[in-house]
Amino acid sequence: MSTFSGFISTINLFLGIFMLFIISTKYKSKESKRDSSNLETYIKKFSKEYLHIESSSSIRKPIEKELFIKKDNYDHYFRIDYTIEQAICQPLNIFHSKKVMDLIQTMTAQELNGMLTRNVKIQLDLLRIHATLLSSKRIKDMNNTNKLICNYMLELFVGINFSSYCDDICQTAEVNFITSNKNLFGDLPNSSLKFSLSNISPSEEPILYYIHNVALYRTVKYIEKALFIQSTFDGRYISTKYFRSNDNQSLISMSTNDKSLFIMKKGLNLLDPYSVYVSFLSLSSPNWYIRHEDAQIKISKNDNSHLFKQDATFKLLFDHQTDTVVFQTINLSKKFFITLNNQAKPDLILSQSKEESTISQFNKQFTFKLISS
Repeated sequence: MSTFSGFISTINLFLGIFMLFIISTKYKSKESKRDSSNLETYIKKFSKEYLHIESSSSIRKPIEKELFIKKDNYDHYFRIDYTIEQAICQPLNIFHSKKVMDLIQTMTAQELNGMLTRNVKIQLDLLRIHATLLSSKRIKDMNNTNKLICNYMLELFVGINFSSYCDDICQTAEVNFITSNKNLFGDLPNSSLKFSLSNISPSEEPILYYIHNVALYRTVKYIEKALFIQSTFDGRYISTKYFRSNDNQSLISMSTNDKSLFIMKKGLNLLDPYSVYVSFLSLSSPNWYIRHEDAQIKISKNDNSHLFKQDATFKLLFDHQTDTVVFQTINLSKKFFITLNNQAKPDLILSQSKEESTISQFNKQFTFKLISS
């Protein structure tokens, strides 16, 4: 009996081991399938993201990517204005989406690279975009359906790096070419300067946006940013501490501690696209600008007169490497610059300087640094 019981126990032991083996095999099979499914999902997700990154890049060929040296600053900055006419209306925020910015960046980079004259390439990055609705109206289409048609202005702020083999002389020639060519992108609208977006109505076809007008200006990285302006001569800052809002204007002072913030705007009076023209708007007092008058530097309220726009616009001479700038007037018969007055009040005046070819050749009383807040 004891022998028989031992035999039964042995059989049960083997059956238990066999069942554990079966269960373990099935569990591993399920885990394998689950892992396989997860891996497949991951691969699909990665491929989609990778392909999106590749397709949105302004420089697609690996050989072209290697031509550029990554820099802290861009070689040049531009503002490009695109006018879109007679397009199906869409919300303005659609132009600020990453997808649209990628499309516009790629389109703009391809167009500019096709225009350069010395067989050089540029790397273009769209840093900011500002969309404005210019006008809208309702029309009836061929099916007698009412549609809302809009005209837009897209203001692009872009940074450009040239190929490493394009030296300063080469870059100057190319920049002069693209800023002086009024018909840079050919007759517009055309088939190359366009982009397509999905309609907000799922039943409607994608919308084609054609660029009808292009304006290109040189600018700097600080445009539309809040800045302190510091003298390189003694480290003092431009200040409006004596300013009173009930005054028509006030002299600018220089201070070590009481520094004032200004927004660097595009010039109220733009003379040409080749140079950088800027105006400085007070952050604390909207519509008040730095201007010159009677050889003194003041802060005054914008009266929208032509003279004010000229007095409040300065040609910016700059050095990207040191962030050092010089401010030149645009409406005087001779070249006058904002300079530090060390003799007496007022603290800032206009003064002439001999013809200088670089910022470093200016006396430090003429040079300032732009410091982000």
